[in-house]
Amino acid sequence: MRLYEAAQDGALIVELREFFHENLRELALEKVFAREDTSGIADAKDAIDKVFESIELQFQNKVEPKQIVNEAR
Repeated sequence: MRLYEAAQDGALIVELREFFHENLRELALEKVFAREDTSGIADAKDAIDKVFESIELQFQNKVEPKQIVNEAR
């Protein structure tokens, strides 16, 4: 699954999140200077953040503690 592979690359996830946030900031500035409604911008940012949190929770490998095996038995 490509999303799983992408989630394994932490730097890619950070760059994607920053890319979305930067584009959202640009849209916010455009709307502010055009005196348009910007009330949905914060909701969009929250949605983006939740999507990336979900990707991290669902697809990133979790390191499980190693079990110590007693080979003396």
